[in-house]
Amino acid sequence: MKIAKLNVLEIEVPLERGVYFSDEGFVESVNEHYKYLSRKNGTNETLEGSNDGCCTTRRWYDPISDMDRKNIHIFYLDFKNKRINDFIRAHEETHALENFERLDLLEREIEIKLGKRIDLNRIRGEVIADIGAIFKTGELDRRARLHPIFFGKRSYPEALRYLSE
Repeated sequence: MKIAKLNVLEIEVPLERGVYFSDEGFVESVNEHYKYLSRKNGTNETLEGSNDGCCTTRRWYDPISDMDRKNIHIFYLDFKNKRINDFIRAHEETHALENFERLDLLEREIEIKLGKRIDLNRIRGEVIADIGAIFKTGELDRRARLHPIFFGKRSYPEALRYLSE
């Protein structure tokens, strides 16, 4: 069985048959890389706005193998700052974990380390992704805030509340 390694989250996910994962790493432009993957998959989709990272999932039915397939890709910008890069990577890895339908792995870690039970399936995607990022990058312990790029565009404050309460 193949394994998806989510390096910043420090979680390994066994992949079901027909599920593929690729961490594409740092890219020059998130929007251009998204367009590249879109063209590669035979579509012409684009991302709107300015993005520092992306998790994209393509689902389709393969009639040859008679099965559903899913490709999950993550990629992100390099801010030349480990704290910011790790936060963005953990954020995108959490989106991937959600697409693997394995948020239970993160919920279990939060319960073990913080003693908190959080049902991540009841929370919206961007907040879930920031919960994973805050939890795994130590931002909760630091009480230090990240670079201003996160304010207003991320669900950082709401995610912080879930972990702090």
